[in-house]
Amino acid sequence: MGMLDVLRTQGWLRFVSKAPRRVRRVVVRKINKLFNRNIVRSFYGVFLTENGNDATFRFCVNGTYGTFYSNYLREIDYPFIFVDIGANQGLYSLIAAQNPYCERAVSLEPVSETFRLLTANIRANGLAGMIVALNCGLSSENARVKIRLKPGHSGAASLHNTFAGTEGVEEIQISTAAILEPYLAPGLPLVVKIDTEGHEHVVIGELARSRFADRVISVFYEVDVAWADPENLKAGLRAMGFDHFHPIRGGTHYDVMATRQGGGSAECRAA
Repeated sequence: MGMLDVLRTQGWLRFVSKAPRRVRRVVVRKINKLFNRNIVRSFYGVFLTENGNDATFRFCVNGTYGTFYSNYLREIDYPFIFVDIGANQGLYSLIAAQNPYCERAVSLEPVSETFRLLTANIRANGLAGMIVALNCGLSSENARVKIRLKPGHSGAASLHNTFAGTEGVEEIQISTAAILEPYLAPGLPLVVKIDTEGHEHVVIGELARSRFADRVISVFYEVDVAWADPENLKAGLRAMGFDHFHPIRGGTHYDVMATRQGGGSAECRAA
């Protein structure tokens, strides 16, 4: 089916999602301008729904997160699936899904308002056909639990008592890794990002128990020594076969890129 046939039979969202990256950017920019949407272009090149009162939105717009991981996602040159655990408003899901080698991105975000922004941003970038958004968090059980929210900072939502005295509370859904299985095409390597404000050790443990653990070739995760033991996180990843840990920035709050020697499973990369 040609691109014009896609446009005629499946609509503009599907057309944009299947178009070459350069064409997609031009079309999306013109569509957003045509409908006068409240959309801004971030430092990272992806479009975001304006949300200026939120710190995470401002970090995305201003490039506060640096370029290490965004460059990594853009430079993957073999077919892969991106799994974004704690996607927030979708920055890294959007970047990954624009890589022509990305077969699919699966984005998990449990907080209702942040999930609304995530889905709006997926549409604003013409990526509805590329990104599956799930309104839940990843954990070791299927349950309804309460998450703490920090006003003005969507990225600080936590299942732990990290921001006592300043937060609101919302009931959310948490699910085991089984929820991901229908969206993970067989044989493709999985690139994983984890940003769960203190729940990282539980997420890593659940990934290690999953049926697709051996397909995970990299894990980019957040560390804050105020609520996580860095060595425990490494131990959980070593149990999955990860043997290289590259810290991004220093201090007590930083990110780590975990990889397997050689960059991952040769079987996955060759698939």
